[in-house]
Amino acid sequence: MRPRWPRLKTIVYVVDGAARVRGVEAELSKWDTDDRGSAGVLVTKRPTELQIAKRRPPPHVRGKIREFVSL
Repeated sequence: MRPRWPRLKTIVYVVDGAARVRGVEAELSKWDTDDRGSAGVLVTKRPTELQIAKRRPPPHVRGKIREFVSL
C-alpha cells in the first residue's frame, strides 16, 4: 500500500473533451494490486453535482491541499 492511497477520494479524467468524476471505493482490501505496486482502483457510479461539491473543496479555500497527477 502506498502512503497516499488512504486519502484518495475522487478520480477525475477526461473522455472526448469532457471531464468525468468518479468516487473511489474506500476499502483498500478490495483494490486489485500487482507486484509493481500499482492498483486497480474500484470506482463508484457517477456522483451527483451535490455529492461532488461535498467531497471536494472549492479551489479558493485556504489550507486545503490538492494533488493533481497526470495520467
